[in-house]
Amino acid sequence: MQAKISCAELGVLDGPLLLFGGPYSNLQAVEALAAFAAARGIDGGQMICTGDIVAYCGAPRECVAAIRALGCAVVAGNCEVQLASGAEDCGCGFAPGSIFAFVRWASGEHGTIISRIDILRAIGRGEPFQTLPFVRPGGDILLRLGSWAKVQGALAAIDAVEALGLDAADVSPEHWRHVHNRLTAGLEPHAYTPERHASWLGRQRIDP
Repeated sequence: MQAKISCAELGVLDGPLLLFGGPYSNLQAVEALAAFAAARGIDGGQMICTGDIVAYCGAPRECVAAIRALGCAVVAGNCEVQLASGAEDCGCGFAPGSIFAFVRWASGEHGTIISRIDILRAIGRGEPFQTLPFVRPGGDILLRLGSWAKVQGALAAIDAVEALGLDAADVSPEHWRHVHNRLTAGLEPHAYTPERHASWLGRQRIDP
C-alpha cells in the first residue's frame, strides 16, 4: 500500500525562520531543537523540517510525535519518499569506493555521553568489510575515533584538506588511516599536501 504525499502552500513567512532536517529518529536532538526554538520565541509556524524524520537511530515513533507536536511544516525527505512508495531502500547510499564520514553524538543528564567520528570507504559487492552501527552492511573503516578531543582533531584534519580547495572525500584513503593512527597515539597528524594529492591521482590513473 502506497501512502500519499500532499503539498501545502505556506504563504509568506515573516520574521525569524528555523530550517532544520535529518532528525533520523534521534529524539534527544529533536528535544534540543525544540528547546532552542522555544528560548528564541520561534513557534511551529516559523519552522520547516526538510525531512528524514525516521531512520538510523532508536526512537522513530517518538520523533514523529515530537515533530507533530511542534506543528511545523515538513518536506518529504528520502526516508519519507521511500516509506510512501514502498521502496526497498531510500536510494541514499554511497557508490563503491566513495569516502564518507559518520558522526555520532548523544547527551545525558550530565552532558555529552557519546562523541564519535568514523570515516569509511564504501565497499563493493564481495569485498571484505568491518561492521559499524547504522551502516549496512558495513564498510572499510579508515578512521574511528571517540572522545570530543579526538573528534575535534579529525574535524580539524578535514578542515585542513578543504582549505586546500579539495573535497575531503576525494583525497587518498591512506591519509585518513594516517590521521586515525596519529590521533589515537596522541600525536598531531601530518598535513595533506597538493604534492601528495597529485601522487594519489597518478596512482589512480595507473591502478584505478
